[in-house]
Amino acid sequence: MVIMETKYQIFISSTFEDLKEERRKITEVILNMGHFPIGMELFNADDNKQWTQIKQAIDNSDFYILVVGQRYGSLTSRGISFTEKEYNYAKKKKIPILAFIIDDDVKLEKAKIDLGDKAEKLANFKKKLSKRQCSFWKNADDLALKVHQSLTSKLQFCSKLGWIKIDDDINYSAQGIENYFYYSLNKLKDALKKGIYIDNFTRYIDLQFLKNGDLEVTTSTRIIYKNVRGKTNYFLPSPVFENEYEWKSYQNLAFEINHNNELDNIIMKKEISSNTRQMKYKVINKIDLSKYKDINDVYIIHTTKYVRNTYDFFQFYQLRYPCKSLKVICDLRNKSDEYKIICSCSSAYLGTKNSVEHSDIEKDGSRNIITFDNWSDIGYGFTITLKKIKKYLPTNY
Repeated sequence: MVIMETKYQIFISSTFEDLKEERRKITEVILNMGHFPIGMELFNADDNKQWTQIKQAIDNSDFYILVVGQRYGSLTSRGISFTEKEYNYAKKKKIPILAFIIDDDVKLEKAKIDLGDKAEKLANFKKKLSKRQCSFWKNADDLALKVHQSLTSKLQFCSKLGWIKIDDDINYSAQGIENYFYYSLNKLKDALKKGIYIDNFTRYIDLQFLKNGDLEVTTSTRIIYKNVRGKTNYFLPSPVFENEYEWKSYQNLAFEINHNNELDNIIMKKEISSNTRQMKYKVINKIDLSKYKDINDVYIIHTTKYVRNTYDFFQFYQLRYPCKSLKVICDLRNKSDEYKIICSCSSAYLGTKNSVEHSDIEKDGSRNIITFDNWSDIGYGFTITLKKIKKYLPTNY
């Protein structure tokens, strides 16, 4: 069994010399809570290479703690303090920020107070911070207590993935298993950062034998995306095929976005991806989604058709985004007494999803329905297979 315990990386930002004791106390709080404190206070603000490292550290952090005393700190070449530069970057990257400002009534020694131009810059910085929720502290112990309280409150409702420790009973001897797990997990983390998820995924698959014995496959997919933002290409269907016959017969029959007909705007390109791959024939459907990028809900209907010159059929699909509700309906329109449809569900990195419910095959044996009733993560998917019933196979099959 895999046991996962989530730990969070927390970036501590402040001036350094005047707040050494305060930083030490905060570090102890974070460590005692079982998380990872990190800070770049020793880096030079004007060193571009070091600033790149700081940005990477903030990018990889789950929370950003800002502590403000009575010093503004050393200035960058652009005239703002290193601390404010870090804060601006964390805010831009939408890292959750916990800000703690020293109470105006606290009296400090002169070495811990900035005067003149820096004092004015500090006042403006505090004014900017006061527009968001922040806490005020009087001494190192008071600050440590408030950091603990604020973090505890934040973590109760935290949707961040954090860092995951894997139990020691996992067998890493299998080649690539560790890398595969982290690859899949990072894929999920990247998708969650984008915020896009699928509210509903419904796919209808119709299988029908033609008079010449070929199998016609018609697939209609209906997807409702939520939180669509930016330039993410969230829907890029690129089916692959085993042979040239299927590849050449592929057609886009319908394509709508929010009930707008976009079929004529699909740019379809067919290419051979590799001579060594089994599924070497590929169709690329280039779709311009830019005019829908700032609409929260995007409803897509996409219907396709192709023909197989064999009775075998297999379809495999994996979710690219977390999905709230998924349903697949597969119908065999004729010859249902000779063939059976087999459906299954699985996860790319967490094994079989035991909670998946399969419907009973209807009395005529032509239909199978597969549903994911609860949230499904990236990597969850389904397979649909059409198999000929053995009694109809030749004796030497």
